[in-house]
Amino acid sequence: MAEHAFPNAKEVMATGDSVWRCLAAEDWREAFESHVPIGERRDLAESTPEMMDRIAQLASLYAQRFDRPFVTTAAGKNAAQILKLLEERLENDPETELRATAEQQLQITHNRLKRLLPR
Repeated sequence: MAEHAFPNAKEVMATGDSVWRCLAAEDWREAFESHVPIGERRDLAESTPEMMDRIAQLASLYAQRFDRPFVTTAAGKNAAQILKLLEERLENDPETELRATAEQQLQITHNRLKRLLPR
């Protein structure tokens, strides 16, 4: 990464974190809109048709309540864990959920960058 603006992946992540945390809520919401509803692209690990139906139902309720798709880091989580997160986060007030969603979006970005950047 010597020929780039950042000396290493850690600096890219730190700068990205800083920028993300300074964005306005409207900017965060725009980023959230790029997410497809959870479970729509593929089945989740250890899922049953009933669990996927329940996740779809709760994701729809979530979208109605918060006016955006449910955003979470699905990597390493099974269907039961996703279902539990949906149930818990549906209980959040809008401001708390905005912050929770922003943190999840940041983690998703980290996961993607880790796959792309040299160590």
